[in-house]
Amino acid sequence: MRRLTITALSVAATALLLTSCGASEAEKQEDCLTAIRARAEGDKAKPKACETISDDDYNTLIIGEVISNTDLSDLLTPTPSTP
Repeated sequence: MRRLTITALSVAATALLLTSCGASEAEKQEDCLTAIRARAEGDKAKPKACETISDDDYNTLIIGEVISNTDLSDLLTPTPSTP
């Protein structure tokens, strides 16, 4: 349930980012996001499709992908306190 909530929030944040720009900028970001998802695991290089977007937008897309692909339930589950 929490993973679903986190994923939904990251998708909503990405959608907000994409809709807050002009159509051509949104298309560039969507192409970048597709390239990020298609690159080999462990590849940290900025894909060619991402060269036309700002570093801030690129970093936002990367953070959104990390959040949506990470199980954060351990961080959200309260740890019982010890007396």
